[in-house]
Amino acid sequence: MSRVVSTLVSPFARIAWTGGAVTVLLVAFMLSGAPPIAMLLLSYLGPLAAVLWILDDAREQRRTPCYDFGYFMMITYPFSLVWYCVSTRGWRGWLLVLAIMALVYVPYLIATVAWAFLSIALR
Repeated sequence: MSRVVSTLVSPFARIAWTGGAVTVLLVAFMLSGAPPIAMLLLSYLGPLAAVLWILDDAREQRRTPCYDFGYFMMITYPFSLVWYCVSTRGWRGWLLVLAIMALVYVPYLIATVAWAFLSIALR
């Protein structure tokens, strides 16, 4: 039982859960005609989840080089993700970068397609 629970709340799974929540909220906001600021605020959740994964992974591997490591990772987000994954895992880090980028940015593609289909179906 504890293995299942630890898998559901693992740092990498949190990125997937965040992506799912962002997808649902984006579709709901698009259909309800919410102001664009709401969707802009949602755009920070995926990168924030990825940075939190980096911080958890760095703490687990004892590789936190500076005190403001999280702030530095958030400010330089796409580059820091590539740097961290490749520097800690070698060439396999590129696969991890692609997986995390997919988990962060595919919700926007899914939400856009769902919004297009639902807006056509509701006319």
